[in-house]
Amino acid sequence: MPSTFSHVKVKHITPDWPETFAKRFLFSHSKLTPTTSILQCGSLRMLTSHDVTSPHPEPWVSEIGVSVPDVSPVISEFESSSTPFTVVPPLGPSDLEGGVKTKIYGSVNLAFNALPPAPPLPPGNVLAYDHIVGNVDCMSTTASFLRSVAWPSSCLGPLLDFASFTAAEVGTTNSGLNSVVLRPSPPGQTSGVLLPLNEPVDGEVTKSQVTTYLERNAGEGVQHLAIRCGDVLSHVEELRGKGVEFVDGPGEGYYEVVWEEKARGRIEEGEYERMKRSGVLVDVENMGEEDEGILLQIFTKPLGDEPTLFLEFIERRGCGSDSRGAGEEAGEGEGELVVGCGGFGKGNFRALFEGIEREERRRGLVK
Repeated sequence: MPSTFSHVKVKHITPDWPETFAKRFLFSHSKLTPTTSILQCGSLRMLTSHDVTSPHPEPWVSEIGVSVPDVSPVISEFESSSTPFTVVPPLGPSDLEGGVKTKIYGSVNLAFNALPPAPPLPPGNVLAYDHIVGNVDCMSTTASFLRSVAWPSSCLGPLLDFASFTAAEVGTTNSGLNSVVLRPSPPGQTSGVLLPLNEPVDGEVTKSQVTTYLERNAGEGVQHLAIRCGDVLSHVEELRGKGVEFVDGPGEGYYEVVWEEKARGRIEEGEYERMKRSGVLVDVENMGEEDEGILLQIFTKPLGDEPTLFLEFIERRGCGSDSRGAGEEAGEGEGELVVGCGGFGKGNFRALFEGIEREERRRGLVK
């Protein structure tokens, strides 16, 4: 049974947070009740709830929603495996059945709903949630719980390791993280769920930014939401015009290496110059003997006063989907995107991590 992200639920303390977020990030905004709203951008759904009793800093993700064709098999599997779950009411008029949810880490629930897919969008728009990253105390414990308890593997296929990284591979000189990316089988499907988990590896001088997150967030939680775009450069440029702030880019040296080793012949030189100006990073990963996936990505600065939740904007090219090369416009490729096409930006992890640490130093959180 196929699965894809359907929504996230975000809790906030400031009453007008949904309106402010929607205006800045180009989402539509509709009130559901005096304290709840639904924000939409293309197929992305974000449900918000005003919660002044929240134990976590604003904003924080309380629920990750997964859309499935039928909720009944999920309920049956949870009942047979004694997985603790709660039946939830419909999310809105398009959700006639409601769903079920189970806690996965911290205060975050994983919910399953039978929601119809959003209508297709023209090229260049925001497309979908790509992955949703959790920061946890112990990666192996949480991953094992997800695989064996919280994920209905008989219905959706077992959760498999899509990628993994260690502090030695992607950490900075001071601190790092271990990370595993989980995805359901079978591989090669054109819509799906990627659930990465990070755990901290503290350095000799400073602590990991994952440790900082866990302290400032009052426990485990969602670190960032990755949003896939058809044309990430244009989208980032538009968001900058709305006042969205992004993590500072890695500098000229990074782009010189990227151009020579990864981008030349795959990305048009004019587009490459736009990448440098915007701070967008690029990585290339072999996806087989012939196919190579190209990944473009950038992080926003934290959405609230604390260094907790932020967004990532990402574009995936190649692997039988948007297989354009240098000089081709967005949307010229044919076929659907294979989940995870272009890999998971392993070549960019260190640069992204350093960008987060620069932001923490700016806030006075690390030396």
